[in-house]
Amino acid sequence: MSKYRNTITLILSAISIMVSVAALCRTYPHTSDLGMDYQGVIVGILALLVTAVIGLNIYTLVDFKRATKEVEALKRKLHTDSNTNLALGFNSAFMIYHYLSTGKSPLGLDYELIRSGLLCLKYLSETDNIEACNAIVKNIKLSMQELKTIEITKQQKEELVSLILDIKNHRLIDGFQDVVHLVSCIVPEVQHPLPCGVS
Repeated sequence: MSKYRNTITLILSAISIMVSVAALCRTYPHTSDLGMDYQGVIVGILALLVTAVIGLNIYTLVDFKRATKEVEALKRKLHTDSNTNLALGFNSAFMIYHYLSTGKSPLGLDYELIRSGLLCLKYLSETDNIEACNAIVKNIKLSMQELKTIEITKQQKEELVSLILDIKNHRLIDGFQDVVHLVSCIVPEVQHPLPCGVS
């Protein structure tokens, strides 16, 4: 019922505006002098409306160009991130198959194990999946504690520390400080058991 009432109200309003404009035109006819008359008022209102519409179109065009640039930048970032994640996945699979085929790991099994865990932790922390991060931290700690020796280079340790620094929301992750402690205890280029443990 209210839908029909709104429609009828809109139609009656439009009719009353047209009748009012016609009455004004009849009452105040056009004069040849430069005084104010209905035609000048109508032309002024129309000029104002046209100016507003043109301004709105210019603003929309500028805003559309800015939004298009933002969308393009986001598309490039998503494309880069997806390619990076895909490459990391293929790299991990390659390393596993390489080790299974040859019995050797090009970068060292110890480094690959810790790096893979920290990469998982990094990407999961970016999605705010704290429960999954807690599970990964638990597995990293367990894996590092079960290793009899850890053999990595100085550059590899720096890369592990860099990965740790990239992990988001680390204060919310249970046991994260233990992983930091375990990684910091590794002495590069020396085959040794971990000098300090975490329970």
